[in-house]
Amino acid sequence: MTDQSDSRPTLSKLVDQRLAHSRYDAIYADWQKAIGRLDDDRDGAVTAARAMLETMCKTALEEVEIHYDDTWDLPKLYHVVASNLGIAPTQHTDTLFKSVFGASQTIVTRVGEMRNKLGDAHGKAHLNREVPRHHAELAVNLSGAICCFLVACLESSVAAKKLRAPDGSVVLKFDVAIVWRLVDHARNAPISLPWYGRKRPKRALWLVGDSGIYLMSNGSPAMDQNGALIKKKKSIGVQRLVAPALGCDPAHNAFEDWWPVHNAVDSGSDFSIPIAIKQFEAVLPLCKSQIVILLSPKRYTILSDAEYLKL
Repeated sequence: MTDQSDSRPTLSKLVDQRLAHSRYDAIYADWQKAIGRLDDDRDGAVTAARAMLETMCKTALEEVEIHYDDTWDLPKLYHVVASNLGIAPTQHTDTLFKSVFGASQTIVTRVGEMRNKLGDAHGKAHLNREVPRHHAELAVNLSGAICCFLVACLESSVAAKKLRAPDGSVVLKFDVAIVWRLVDHARNAPISLPWYGRKRPKRALWLVGDSGIYLMSNGSPAMDQNGALIKKKKSIGVQRLVAPALGCDPAHNAFEDWWPVHNAVDSGSDFSIPIAIKQFEAVLPLCKSQIVILLSPKRYTILSDAEYLKL
């Protein structure tokens, strides 16, 4: 792979960076073919742009060890990829992400249709009809952008697999000092909030998965990040103290970093699990710097970092 000059468009540089690994050589070859044809072979550029997306989808499925059929068309390939990477629009309730991921799916379908209409993969009735450069550039750039997105999601998904225990549960690690503060707050708060309307709430920490994954106290009034109690009249805009799971804090970690972990718990569904503070009190004294929760859709296990290392 050759070095590119700084005068090249930003997207080209991004694609070069994303596809730098040898496992993406086939995708990069399609990209080079697509941009190389823009000047003199624009219908060929459109065809190469579509081929790039298909190669990307098949590479992703092979990486996550999902079987695919060579007869599948491009929309089918992309749908299976998106579903396994947690970026299918049907896997989201947030209207923003649902819309964006739906648009990505539409783009892939439409680039395939552009190949059928403008590319050189099929015969044409009007041989003198030239593909406008801006149409060809649109197809090539859309394919490059989608492939960059899929590579980022794929690598995050592969990294998330490293946060899986042998039994398939997700490994969540929390800072001991913050968890101690939450336990103290839950223990001493005058009111313990009920979990989904239960009449006799216990003093607990809630393990929550929505925007990120974190622990929070069910004590009321809540405590802010500085340790002060939050007054109801002044609660708007005040961030309460939470213990984010390592790598799953939206304030410091990109969506593609924490979403695969969230997605591995229950196919991306939001969750809230009450855990009695007694369970934390039994483990926290044994922790050095982190407390670990092994989480699956049906159960959880709380361990000290020392116990987890032994596993």
